[in-house]
Amino acid sequence: MQTPAHSDTLETAIDAYIYGYPLVLIEFTRQIMLTSGQLQAMNQFTHTCQLLTPDDTSVRRPNNDTLYSSAFLDLRTEPIILHVPDTAGFYYVMQIMDAWTNTFAAPGTRTTGSSAQNFAIVGPDWKGQLPRPIKVIKSPTNMVWIIGRTQVNTGVPPEGTCLSIDYSDVHDIQQQYTLTPLSQWPAEEAPPFECPSPVPSITPPERVAQLSGVEFFQMLSDLMWDNPAAGQDMPALKSFEAIGFVPGEPFNPPANMVADINAAPHAAVLLMSDRFLNLGETVNGWRVTVSDIGTYGTNYLNRATIAWGAPGANLPEDGFYPTTNNAVVDENLVQLDSSQNYVIHFDPAPPANAFWSVTVYDKGGYLVDNPICRYAIHSTDQAIIGQTAVDILLQPDPPPDSSQLGFWLPTPVADPDVPNSGNYSLTLRMYWPDKAALKGKWVPPPVQIQE
Repeated sequence: MQTPAHSDTLETAIDAYIYGYPLVLIEFTRQIMLTSGQLQAMNQFTHTCQLLTPDDTSVRRPNNDTLYSSAFLDLRTEPIILHVPDTAGFYYVMQIMDAWTNTFAAPGTRTTGSSAQNFAIVGPDWKGQLPRPIKVIKSPTNMVWIIGRTQVNTGVPPEGTCLSIDYSDVHDIQQQYTLTPLSQWPAEEAPPFECPSPVPSITPPERVAQLSGVEFFQMLSDLMWDNPAAGQDMPALKSFEAIGFVPGEPFNPPANMVADINAAPHAAVLLMSDRFLNLGETVNGWRVTVSDIGTYGTNYLNRATIAWGAPGANLPEDGFYPTTNNAVVDENLVQLDSSQNYVIHFDPAPPANAFWSVTVYDKGGYLVDNPICRYAIHSTDQAIIGQTAVDILLQPDPPPDSSQLGFWLPTPVADPDVPNSGNYSLTLRMYWPDKAALKGKWVPPPVQIQE
């Protein structure tokens, strides 16, 4: 994380900012979600009740596969009991993150099965007895962020028409996800089923960016009272004492350091943005990341980068998400553009134990409006089910052969008056990917020009 031609103070402040960025970002995420109405209360789920469409621009690169159930927990007083119902074969995962954005548990279809279960999420300092047979999940921090994902079977017909998705089965599952303080367990009644859809006036990264360096480090110090550093972080924290930073203590740096400390946020974000563009490795034109994501150890730059650019990133074992904005033409990478028709030839199909999808995004990172309301191709689509090899057709207009409509993923219609309006990108999502994908034995094929 070193940068050339910087003073020692600035270098240390940059390192400290990168180290603490996820914790401050998560706190602002919690505040913004509560004040905007995205969350109704602490220790209570709020759900998304339908898949996003091109009209929804509050989230970049949304999935078109699952409904979310989100909650922030406060574990300072007592444990919170998470109840999940029998999900009746629907894939789900409850990603549970500490205040530093490390995923420390992921109960769900992959890890605990699909039967009804109860989990006690316990803070780092709590001591006491839990009712049996509740399973214990120990949190390293008192603030916890849960992001639940539940599969939606869109049932897209092969003829390609807009249809009203039946969410009733998924909503029934979501209603049965509950969070109950231990002192109130078992709950007498479920909380209301909330599906708010407000758009906050500011994003968490924008809110963090409003802080000066001095303000950032004071907030970080305060947050570390309840959300302590891991033991492996002690060497880093020791080095931060050089700028006067000690967790839990007032941050009053020497006057001759203030300018460098206040310059650190901008320099650190530049490092994070550059790192975000270079995460993972390029394989057949796709950016593939299978390490240092979801849990980070002492890779503080990766941790901060993901928090900045893709907060809530899943463990690769639960979600493997290669992304590309390139086609491979004559062994060269070419920007995907709707002036050309492309194809992805999957043979074999992506090896996912749950399901997979390919989603197309416009140049802004939003879903692409189209006449058949198809924003992704899913392995659960009627045309795809049971296929061992699949050709996905990427083009703005429908294929002339009606038998291929089920394999058509519409791309943007270019506006001749808007530069690059036909540019787009793709994300392949594999839920509960096979080990072959995680170990690089299966790689996504290149996007190529249709012959």
